[in-house]
Amino acid sequence: MLRFGFILMGLLGSSWAAVAPPPQMETRGVPEIPDVLAEQAAPYLQVRPVRFQDWQLKGTNATVLITQRPPKGEVSQLHVLNKPKGQPRQVTFGQEPVRGAVLNPVNDRALIYLKDEGGSERYQVFHHNLATGKSVRITDGKNRHTGAHWSPKGDRIAYFSPKRNGRDNDLYIADPLKAGSEKLLARLDGGG
Repeated sequence: MLRFGFILMGLLGSSWAAVAPPPQMETRGVPEIPDVLAEQAAPYLQVRPVRFQDWQLKGTNATVLITQRPPKGEVSQLHVLNKPKGQPRQVTFGQEPVRGAVLNPVNDRALIYLKDEGGSERYQVFHHNLATGKSVRITDGKNRHTGAHWSPKGDRIAYFSPKRNGRDNDLYIADPLKAGSEKLLARLDGGG
């Protein structure tokens, strides 16, 4: 307890130059943060969590998908690992975080992932070719899409969207290599 008191006194006796909040943030009743406290907290704000997305093993070839914030990036992007203890290779480079990536079950050079725009939570399904590095949006760009998965043959994808009436999460299928191939597979009552 005495040690905590000395730390607190050290902070209180330190420079009280205020750390200003970003201009788009309105604060009321929040005390100024001394520079020294901001400096002490900075390492904890640099954490780059790694989130497992999917993996596949074909013979001796292993492919692991993770999302992680790049060293100089601000949002999680998709990375691929191809060997134990290897360095992750970044494969998406957008300004929005990537979520929910799944490898094609037949071809580990293709995958699908979800990403929204501007924090809207209207997730879109993207097809990514690891050989070319090219991502193509499969869905409409307007409605929310969730639960994207490949068919066992790896030639179709399925996902949910409330686009029919804005309320019910229906099941859709599409060929990720053919624009405009989306079809309503099942009308489902409810949002879940």
